[in-house]
Amino acid sequence: MWGIYNIFKKEFQFGIREPSERKALEKLFNRIGKDAYKWRFEAKEYPKTKTVHCRRKYDVYIGRPSKWGNPFFIGEDQGKMLLTSMKNTSCQGWIC
Repeated sequence: MWGIYNIFKKEFQFGIREPSERKALEKLFNRIGKDAYKWRFEAKEYPKTKTVHCRRKYDVYIGRPSKWGNPFFIGEDQGKMLLTSMKNTSCQGWIC
């Protein structure tokens, strides 16, 4: 997958994910027009991700059902702000 990389900020921007370099650049120009010439943007391939299956003794699972995972879920009666305040109060004394 290809995205738009800002050379100055050293990060991917605009959330563009396309299967080819040409399509990523087309989407950039459709989004911001000729301003793309003024800035330092380039089409760059996203880095490949690696899946670890926690098979070795030093691997740690950090998913939801573990002690390292996020225990809070967004439900019908809970919004993001409420969950953020719940997380902040539960993390007092810890680095979260």
